[in-house]
Amino acid sequence: MLDLLPIRVWLLILIALCAFVPARYAWRHVTDQRSRQWKALLADAPDRGATLKFALSLAALAGLAALAVFIHTPAAVRFAHWPRLPALLLSALGAWGLVSVAIGLSTGRIQPAVRGARSTYERERQPARFWSVLWNTLLSGVCLWAGLHL
Repeated sequence: MLDLLPIRVWLLILIALCAFVPARYAWRHVTDQRSRQWKALLADAPDRGATLKFALSLAALAGLAALAVFIHTPAAVRFAHWPRLPALLLSALGAWGLVSVAIGLSTGRIQPAVRGARSTYERERQPARFWSVLWNTLLSGVCLWAGLHL
């Protein structure tokens, strides 16, 4: 039953699911309904974190839009038939995981790879759970090793 839809449709559904959170943040950032007085107060002390998150959301949306256009090109078909594609995807997943581990160690906040984005552990408040960073390192290392030796 799932094979009734072409793979491009499934990819577009996946892209739309990935774009939901950054699109929601960008929409809320643009259509913020604060009062004019509140906006005037914020103009004196701009929130750099919100501006950075808005810029990152727009960058993610632009990248996903480019990917949505790319999957309809002949180059995407050639790329999908490339024999090294699984190795490249595993290597990219492993590299992304190791970067997230480095960020987690430097900031003191980590999201376990198997739990998703809902559970974030902090080094000071949850020291035992924070060391799930070891699991992330192991999983990322296995993905990177498999990608390089596949």
